[in-house]
Amino acid sequence: MPEPLIVLPPLGRVPAGIHGTGRKVARIALVTLLIWVGLVGLAWYVLDRIAAAPPPGVTYDEPPAARQPGNDL
Repeated sequence: MPEPLIVLPPLGRVPAGIHGTGRKVARIALVTLLIWVGLVGLAWYVLDRIAAAPPPGVTYDEPPAARQPGNDL
């Protein structure tokens, strides 16, 4: 008689090594999530800094109202 393709463990027993495999999968998922969150946060920060930067050639040394002609500030 040929051997079965899948051999199941007896009921009530956990296959050997299944807990270690679960830990590895959980660790990989957690590290992937942390890396993803870190990269999204870094991209958010960089884009926010770019958006907050003044246009080239513009300085904010004085308030915009002081640059208007005829203004006696």
